[in-house]
Amino acid sequence: MKKFFILFCLLLTLVGCKTKDPNFLNKTSSEVKIAFMPDVHFHDVYAEFQDESFKGIYSKTTEKSATIRTMESQLNSTRLFNENYFAFIAALDDIKDKGIKYVVFPGDFSDDGQPINVRGFKKILDDYSKKYGMEFLITFGNHDPARPFEIPGGKKDYLGANGQKQPISSNGMYKKDNLSNPPIVSEEVKFMGYEGLFNEVGKYGLYPQEQMIYWETPFSTYNGDNYSFEKAVKESNLSKRSYLISQRGSEENLVGKEYLVPDGSYLVEPTEGVWLLVVDSNVYIPKETPVDNNPENGSNFNGSGNAGFNAVITHKSHLITWMKDVAKRAEKNNKVLITTGHFPAVDFYNDAAEEIEDIFGIGNFQLKRNPKETTSKILAEIGIKVNVAGHMHFNDTGMKKYSDDEFIFNVQSPSLSAYIPAYKVLTVKDKNTIDVDTIMLDEVPRFDELFEYYQTEYDYLDKLGYDNIWNKDILTSKNYYEFSEWHIKELVRLRFLPKEWPEDIKEMIFKLNGKEMLILSQLETEISLDQWSNVDFKNTPEWVNAEDKAENLLNKDESLEDYENWSGFDLITDFYKLRNADSLALKDISLRRIEQYKLLSKVLSDTDIKLVYEDNKVSGENSISNVFQKRFNGIFSIMLKFSTDLPSENFTLDIKNGTITKR
Repeated sequence: MKKFFILFCLLLTLVGCKTKDPNFLNKTSSEVKIAFMPDVHFHDVYAEFQDESFKGIYSKTTEKSATIRTMESQLNSTRLFNENYFAFIAALDDIKDKGIKYVVFPGDFSDDGQPINVRGFKKILDDYSKKYGMEFLITFGNHDPARPFEIPGGKKDYLGANGQKQPISSNGMYKKDNLSNPPIVSEEVKFMGYEGLFNEVGKYGLYPQEQMIYWETPFSTYNGDNYSFEKAVKESNLSKRSYLISQRGSEENLVGKEYLVPDGSYLVEPTEGVWLLVVDSNVYIPKETPVDNNPENGSNFNGSGNAGFNAVITHKSHLITWMKDVAKRAEKNNKVLITTGHFPAVDFYNDAAEEIEDIFGIGNFQLKRNPKETTSKILAEIGIKVNVAGHMHFNDTGMKKYSDDEFIFNVQSPSLSAYIPAYKVLTVKDKNTIDVDTIMLDEVPRFDELFEYYQTEYDYLDKLGYDNIWNKDILTSKNYYEFSEWHIKELVRLRFLPKEWPEDIKEMIFKLNGKEMLILSQLETEISLDQWSNVDFKNTPEWVNAEDKAENLLNKDESLEDYENWSGFDLITDFYKLRNADSLALKDISLRRIEQYKLLSKVLSDTDIKLVYEDNKVSGENSISNVFQKRFNGIFSIMLKFSTDLPSENFTLDIKNGTITKR
């Protein structure tokens, strides 16, 4: 009877029928689908502190105790901390329903490698692996091991009783303030290093598994010709996967005190013909002045957030050598090679870096994270053609082509924890063709389950008369997509504008609408930046003349009043939406408004104005028209570059000829 059943199943397979076996994923098609989900930043909202130091906040509605962060902390961060818990589960359900077996997490799957949250993440992976046969592959981001070795950690903004903040740390680093409950000390929130994380989630790619066709690390002594699972297991121990690094280099370029640091990179063939080169592109450069002489004290290292592939080139050269060898072997053995790691390999600002630097300053606005041209060229030269990255929480596609054979695509995958919440699916069609699809999450079950806690927090802050309180209208969000849009709007208001933007631009943003901007683009006046707030210059002949010029710029079906529909704050919010989501943001920005932005960009691009600076700031002696025309020229130019580059939603990569086609 058993033999008959096996033969029957084989017959069904041959005729293309599907089985109800949940492990029977991807087996009926020659195509291989792989989901990429970076920057989950998983926080277990219903975690239990094993030391019982914090029991969470109980809800009669859910009959659960929540261990969550405050809404205030979420709306001042580039990532959500709580609701992405529900988004993560919804995304896994969506992937399961699509019949996708392989899921890759290109870093920042945790939010600083805290034991309490990593356990919760692993529990979910274990559940989906067991129930549906899904296979997960992990690599590290700068928020997984915050440092290569364990360091004290914590968060001062858990939500505690009565809507107050609840500080929790592993070493008592926090003190009570006027808005918080007494601090709690717990080892559950320390920041684990490589060893702790390998122990928790190592079976998900970091160590070889029997179902894998092939697996190796940069330090393996075997290759595909003499591979065995037993050899892979023997050489996979973390103690065999370390490299020397110093403050100013690695390997033959060591300068200063040397440290032996783990490397979590690996190559895996999860299914026939596809190689995933999973690169641990974290680079923890030792501090010039170490805290102590302990080589395994994580506090002796800098974080890796601004390092990425630029620092891999200078401080992790063994990876470049290995990646080059892997690329050659992939070509020789007829394998489709997809590289993935946490950090981007190509400029993610669509060649707008110069304008961004002009407005925000050298190294600001995350420019420190942008790969150098030389970095992209080296990666292309060694044969890396497709890199799937996270880190930036952006949706973007980048490409650099240096010759017919040397080019690199960078598929920048968005985060589930930011605007616009989405993940990527790569479908390997054949040896030379990869389809890329962006899957947005609009509806997320239970996304509003924690709103009652936030209402308590808001009431507490409101009663105190707290300055700059978050907008409680976010609690009217009808779905997760709308919630994420509220998140970016509040992030702009509470953090980005106050902290990132120059004073001369902020001086104008809240006072201007689109109509006034178009008129200002045509204005010639002697009124200075310092004077304009106190002068009724809209009644001057100069303003009337500029208004006439602005009207002449419009199409027949337009009026200046059409431009009054958006404010300066709307403009800056759209600026960030386009930066984060690229073409996906056009779902929220009307085509008419985009055309209005294009007109302003066109008329301002012709300006040739030199501003006077004092102490690296625009002098108030400059005329208001000159300041507007010079500074906003850059803003509109950057916005258009954010949204008019390569396709970033659904497209096809030709990895033989180096072309990309929108689908």
